[in-house]
Amino acid sequence: MKRQYHHLRGLLSIGNLWKHRFLSALREDLNKKITLTKKFLLVVLRYLKNRKKTLYVGFSGGKDSLVLLHILSKFKNNFNIIPFFIEISGNTHEKNIEYSKKILSTLDFRKYLWLRVPRDFFADIATWGFPSWKRRWCMSIYKRQTLIKAIGEFEAVAVGDRIFDSTRRKQLILKRGIVEINKYWMQITIHPIAHFSINDVMEYIRKNGLKLNPLYEEIGGSGNCVYCPFNTNPEYYRRLKERYPEWFNKILIAEKSQRKLKAAFYERNRPVRLLEVISKLST
Repeated sequence: MKRQYHHLRGLLSIGNLWKHRFLSALREDLNKKITLTKKFLLVVLRYLKNRKKTLYVGFSGGKDSLVLLHILSKFKNNFNIIPFFIEISGNTHEKNIEYSKKILSTLDFRKYLWLRVPRDFFADIATWGFPSWKRRWCMSIYKRQTLIKAIGEFEAVAVGDRIFDSTRRKQLILKRGIVEINKYWMQITIHPIAHFSINDVMEYIRKNGLKLNPLYEEIGGSGNCVYCPFNTNPEYYRRLKERYPEWFNKILIAEKSQRKLKAAFYERNRPVRLLEVISKLST
């Protein structure tokens, strides 16, 4: 394994040196956090440039990756930075696609990768069943394999994950650091805005006049994956049913086609059916 990423092993040392600074900045104001992120990225980008390597940036049309992409756009003229977007056929909302293409065009990177999974998500549900923690094929077969095919293994990939996203995300970043060898994704993953809170993200978007994905207002999510087995927020699905009934019905039909114990969602590792999620609104 080490031979596969030895060419970028120095990134791990950079991450170790900066980890304490990021953790110390968790309660700083936004301006100080931005300054820290830019200084960190400059070190990373210089390291990669000296080795004639590229920094790939994951963009999903979500607010966190929007902030990261905008920060990195300030470095695009002096360093090789390539954003990528992974479209899940049949599960990425058309408004997310339209919005993401506009953002990538507006920020004017010299190059970006639009990676479209050549399969239909809901057709594969009929074959493989719904994704679960044990069989998260939507990540492994769709996103991971698509990314590896496009850029190779163990390249430098920056993502918008934050410590405050969830308890699990916090544990992972604290354990692995802001630069990690991600054996699942087979990449060297970098977390430049790990210390941002959700308030920081929204304030950054407002201060810089960035346009937020309209699906946040309409359904409460970015629509990169309209259906996710781990999103059991009943309000999200109520709004989806109201604004985009065709998407809601896709999930309902897929669920009805499964055997008795197969459900679209998991809550505390327990299968939960869509109508059960919606019913919580009236309780």
